[in-house]
Amino acid sequence: MTKQAFLAGCLARLGILRLMIRRQHKRLPVLAYHRILDDDSDPATLADPGLFSATASSFDAQMALVSRHFNVITLARLLDPAPLPPRPLVITFDDGYEDNYRIAYPILKKHGLHGVFFVTTGFIDDGQPLWFDQVAILLDQSTLPHTLDVAGRRLLPHALPRQQLVQQVLAHLKSLTAEARQAEIKLLERQTGNPRIAAGTPMTWAQLRHMADNGMEIGSHSRSHSVLANETAGTITAELAGSRQQICEQLQRDCVSVAYPVGGTSAVNDQVLHAARECGYGIGCTYLSGINRLPLRDPLALVRVHVELDVTLAQFYAQLALPDLFGYRH
Repeated sequence: MTKQAFLAGCLARLGILRLMIRRQHKRLPVLAYHRILDDDSDPATLADPGLFSATASSFDAQMALVSRHFNVITLARLLDPAPLPPRPLVITFDDGYEDNYRIAYPILKKHGLHGVFFVTTGFIDDGQPLWFDQVAILLDQSTLPHTLDVAGRRLLPHALPRQQLVQQVLAHLKSLTAEARQAEIKLLERQTGNPRIAAGTPMTWAQLRHMADNGMEIGSHSRSHSVLANETAGTITAELAGSRQQICEQLQRDCVSVAYPVGGTSAVNDQVLHAARECGYGIGCTYLSGINRLPLRDPLALVRVHVELDVTLAQFYAQLALPDLFGYRH
């Protein structure tokens, strides 16, 4: 157990975390999840455990805690001029993997909670692996060459733990345009050979319609999960406007929220925020860490609380109660 986990457990047992949450005013936590893992799956067998935010049982426990201490709202509710309930909180999911529907959605319904699901519409349409998933799978081989050439850099894969190698390659690729990145991934395919495991599958439009009809909000995560700040103005608009239009047409309801892919300072700039506003979005989520203060300074640049696979329930509790001390620093 880490020191942080031990401290969080002590504060939880003493009732300090509950007290701190009850004293919070004018704050809006937005939880950021990605994939949810089946309880019988072994994280050690995953190509990239970083894509998973919680196991089914830990997510269930987290939602039970949230339901006791917060009033969960959608992002669309922020556009309603009516006063917000006390201690509001938003639950979001990025990318659009099918485990969101199969595992997360029933748990949200069990606890009477709403969720916001940001989907990459190209992924929903064609089912082809998202580029970062594809990279992780290509690198999850029993044998790799002694050197890998990635984005003009020569890496030594056997000198790094596999997960560190994945993160290093992804970091290099995130600095590229979509076109350059795809060329690098093709090169990586030629260097590594055929992947040994299959990529995750997306939700379907029928599943998304079912969730939308039952109180969930469906938002955009662009068309192709491109790092928008690297792209031209025309490509940014095509990614944001195209995905919004498709969601509106498929679900027969408005799409008012977007989560910017990757979402850090190198992925979201003024041009991206301006494009989101021009494309008709009212609410936007970055992947910067923190808790928003009310009233919102910029509804198109919300920060979020990152939920990670290895956090204990007490740490999750502490992230919400004492974010300056326990907040994740990306």
